[in-house]
Amino acid sequence: MGTVVARPLDDRSAAISRDDGGIALDGVHEGRFRVAVDEATVPAGLVVAQPRQTILVATGETSRIEFALVPAAGVRGVVFIDENGNGARDPGEQVLEGVAVTLLPSGDTRHTDSAGIFEFLQLLPGEYRVGVDQRVLPPDLTAKDGGGVTLVLQPGALAVVDIPLQSTKPIEKRTFP
Repeated sequence: MGTVVARPLDDRSAAISRDDGGIALDGVHEGRFRVAVDEATVPAGLVVAQPRQTILVATGETSRIEFALVPAAGVRGVVFIDENGNGARDPGEQVLEGVAVTLLPSGDTRHTDSAGIFEFLQLLPGEYRVGVDQRVLPPDLTAKDGGGVTLVLQPGALAVVDIPLQSTKPIEKRTFP
């Protein structure tokens, strides 16, 4: 279990969880508290389904809050020039370095490496759209199918996505800034 930090909404004090994941705040006045998991302490391969929660504490009462840890999902893929237009990467088709790939709804962006590869890891399971922004591609390249794909990521799954681009000019090796 990751470390849990509990903070009142209007205060800077905190309490840290025990090794078993439990936490006890003694002498807490009634009120609303924000409780959050320090995500840097969550074991590798897991993500917190709802890392920040608010809880109402009443005088003389015990309040309970739980944080679900789920297997992380991810997306990995390649951006390439689809010379034959079949939508799949074939031997000899050029990969593209430095292309910005965006993950929605988070808006996170990764740039492809020298092998044309991008990846988004440690994601919550759910629906995402991954793609390139056609407005920032060189004018002689266009993205097939709007430049992206919608995925539903299952817990622990790694989706593999190829993003084919088509050239309107003769193919030449290029690197993006």
